[in-house]
Amino acid sequence: MGRIARSLSWPLVISLGTFALSRPLLSITGLADDWGRPATPLVATAVITLVWVLAVVVTRQTQPVPTLVAAGLVYAALSVALSAILSPILEGELQGPLTNPFALVSVAVVNATWGCRRRRHRPALQPTLTERGERRMSKHDHVLPRASLGC
Repeated sequence: MGRIARSLSWPLVISLGTFALSRPLLSITGLADDWGRPATPLVATAVITLVWVLAVVVTRQTQPVPTLVAAGLVYAALSVALSAILSPILEGELQGPLTNPFALVSVAVVNATWGCRRRRHRPALQPTLTERGERRMSKHDHVLPRASLGC
C-alpha cells in the first residue's frame, strides 16, 4: 500500500479533493436552494465525478483507481474540516461528522467508495508499452487486480 501511495500524483489528488468541496459550498452559500434541490446537489456530484474521471484520463495516471480513492479521502477530510470550522460560525455550535464517530467513519468510507466506484472506467486508463518502450494508454490492459483495493 505504501508503494501505491508513493506512486500517486499528490498534487492531482489534492486538487480533485479540493474541487469536490464545490458541492458543500453550494449548500453553504445557499446556491443549492436558489438553483433547486435536489437537482443541484445531484448535478454537482455528477459534474465532480466527470471532472475526476477526465482528470485521470487526461493526465494518464498509471494508478487511476488509487488516485480516485485518495481524492475521495482527501475530500472527506476537507469536508469534515470545513464542517468543523463553519458549523460553529453559521449554526452557533459544532455540528457534522466530528460530533459522531460513526458519521466520521461513514464520511471516509462513502468518499473512498465514490472514488473506487470510478473503476468501471479503468480499462480505458491502463498503460501499455509502444514498440520503442514508451508508455501509452490502452483499454485492453490491466494494471490493478480488482482485489488490490477491495473495490
